[in-house]
Amino acid sequence: MEDIIILKNIKLTFISTKEDKFDNEISYFRLAKNMENKFSQINKVGMRLPYFEISEGKYLLKVKNKYIKIELKKDEPINCEIHLKHYKMDQFEGWYVSKLC
Repeated sequence: MEDIIILKNIKLTFISTKEDKFDNEISYFRLAKNMENKFSQINKVGMRLPYFEISEGKYLLKVKNKYIKIELKKDEPINCEIHLKHYKMDQFEGWYVSKLC
């Protein structure tokens, strides 16, 4: 399995930023329609993924702010390249966004 996967031309809209319980700033982006299909190569059973379904056919992408390379403007559509990095720690395995735009 590759350690890093690069997804190009991902259409997103910035929604908000929140602090998690570990004091990390986390930003949430709405994926444009059908963009979740570009993540299909990492969508394996039991893997933790950096996106989740909020309602039928609507998905949010979760990214730590330290990996975001652009200025964020609420509700502004953007077209990005996303780098996904694989991790495995004890019983946890998954992907996280290691670079956005």
